[in-house]
Amino acid sequence: METEEEFLKWRSPLFFVDRIQKPLLIGQGANDPRVKQSESDQIVNAMQEAGLPVQYALYTAIQFS
Repeated sequence: METEEEFLKWRSPLFFVDRIQKPLLIGQGANDPRVKQSESDQIVNAMQEAGLPVQYALYTAIQFS
């Protein structure tokens, strides 16, 4: 039986960057409680280091009066 860490690593796109074949657009909400900004930052950095095309849009909170 695999460990939780092995399972998560097997499912994470971060460890399969070399398989990405199309340009990727990542839209990240700065305050998203489900996907932390640091996780999006990691995949963007990995793609940039691999020379793969990626666009990163970080959306910050908008306050209404």
